[in-house]
Amino acid sequence: VTEVSEFRHARLVVEKERERLNRSGTVVPERIELGAMVEVPSLLFELDRLLPETDFVSIGSNDLVQFLTAADRANPRVARNYDPIALPRLRAIRHVVSSAKAHDVPVTMCGELAGRPIEALALMAIGMTRLSMGPSSIGPIKEMILSLNLKPVIEAVEAALADGANGVTIRDLLTELADRQNLPI
Repeated sequence: VTEVSEFRHARLVVEKERERLNRSGTVVPERIELGAMVEVPSLLFELDRLLPETDFVSIGSNDLVQFLTAADRANPRVARNYDPIALPRLRAIRHVVSSAKAHDVPVTMCGELAGRPIEALALMAIGMTRLSMGPSSIGPIKEMILSLNLKPVIEAVEAALADGANGVTIRDLLTELADRQNLPI
């Protein structure tokens, strides 16, 4: 989905198919929840129009970050530009999280991002509460969360997002905060 009109069209297609199945005697749910994957930058400017029409959204972290950085994470010549939690990217993700919260729409992080401790810490600091990850990441992330005092992390990340990190990367800031709390990262 790159703009709201595409989502509206998809919803119409689903509704027409539901009606067709109903007419053919197939038992279908009265309501089907539909959501959108936020994975292109143009959708960041459509959130106030999109979110009231969705039942949920997911952030496609791999694609969104790649499009925001204009850097292919698999290309070694430009992969260094692909830091998903650098200030501009984290601000974009925070915008989605804040907008979803304002519209009371559940938001989930999809992709590899939430399965890494420092990145998961960054996501939690900006208000992300639903993290999707591979099975092998669940244990380490859960261990970190159970050991975590999130309040100072939120405060430090919010300050960095508001004023810049004074030459310190978000990654370095979070690593320092994790070390202070003896978090298993």
